[in-house]
Amino acid sequence: MILQEFEKKNVTIGMFLDLSKAYDCVNLKYLLIKLEKYGIRGKAHKWIESYLLERKQQVIINENRSKIVVKERGLAQGSNAGPIFFIIYINDLIMDGMVNYVDDTNILVSGKTLSEVTEEAGASLSGICSWFNRNELALNASKTNIMVFRTKNSRINLGDSINLNGEEMKPVPETRFLGVHIDEFLDWNNHVEKTGLRLSSIGYGIRVVSRYMDEKTLKILYHANFESVLRYGIVFWGCSSSIQLLFIIQKRTIRAPG
Repeated sequence: MILQEFEKKNVTIGMFLDLSKAYDCVNLKYLLIKLEKYGIRGKAHKWIESYLLERKQQVIINENRSKIVVKERGLAQGSNAGPIFFIIYINDLIMDGMVNYVDDTNILVSGKTLSEVTEEAGASLSGICSWFNRNELALNASKTNIMVFRTKNSRINLGDSINLNGEEMKPVPETRFLGVHIDEFLDWNNHVEKTGLRLSSIGYGIRVVSRYMDEKTLKILYHANFESVLRYGIVFWGCSSSIQLLFIIQKRTIRAPG
C-alpha cells in the first residue's frame, strides 16, 4: 500500500496504535451482543456465555490462598479462543487505510502534501478514539507511534512534532510491526541489521552444540531456529541492498562442524 503511494508521489502517514491491556479491557457483555448480531444464537450463544462470564481465579503460593475473585471483564490470556473473540470484538472497527492483526491496529493515510495528510490523519485518529471509548478500550498514547513514509528524494520538513487531533506527536524514524522493523524510507536496512544480530546469536549457539549432535539433529535445529527467522517476512525485505550480510551469517552457520 505504501509503495503504491510512493508511485503516485504521495506522502503517507502511518499510525501504529497500541492498546493498553487490550484483552483485559474487553467488555464481555458487549462481546456477547456482537456475537449474537453475527449470528451466534441459541445453545451456541449460551455455551459461549457460560465460558466467558463468571470466570473465577485464585492465587495459590504454597499453603497460602487468596480470595476467589470473579472476573467481570477481560478474555483469558493464553487461550486458543481469546484471539478469535478479540477479533470479533473489534470487527466493526472499519476505516479506510486500516490494517488489523488481532490487537495490532494501524492506519495509513496518504495525500499530496504533509498538511493535507496530517489533517486527514487527525480526523481518522479522532474517529478511532471515539470507537475505542464506546467499546471501553484504552489507547496507550505513550506507545503509539506515527511515521511519515516518503522517498529519500522528497523535500519534506517534518519538524519536531505533528499535531494530530490536538495531540502533539513526534514522528519516529522506525517502528516494529509484527516482528518486522519498518523505517520511514522502506529501505529495510535496519531490519536486515537487527535480523543479522539475532541470527549471529542463534548461529553461535548452533556452533557450540554442533560438537554434541549428529547431522540430522543439527538440521532440525537449524530449520527450527535459524531458517525460520531468516525467512520471516522475506517477501517484503528480501530486496534490501544489504541482504548479503545475512547470506554471510547463514554460510558461517551451515559450515558449523557437526
